[in-house]
Amino acid sequence: MQAQPFFFNDFLVKNPATTAIIPIKGDSMIDAGIYDGDLAVIERQSSARAGKFVVAQVDGEFTLKELIKTEGGVGDLKWLKEKYFANYKTRFSWPGV
Repeated sequence: MQAQPFFFNDFLVKNPATTAIIPIKGDSMIDAGIYDGDLAVIERQSSARAGKFVVAQVDGEFTLKELIKTEGGVGDLKWLKEKYFANYKTRFSWPGV
């Protein structure tokens, strides 16, 4: 019996035209199991809901964070490392979810 090739795209990519792999830099998401040097598969979407991880643009830099909703229904980004818990950004845009 001959081994069949395993292609990650078959399992990780729904729409190749809107999908990218990005390197993770930094430690602000380690409590979510996302470490410096990891690779994240992202898919560009026009919207996201609270609780999802998003790639957002903050102060001209791209960042991967959890999208949360505040009391006013405004989206914020949450850092997932204990020393960063107080950090939230409200002015951002996202190219992918």
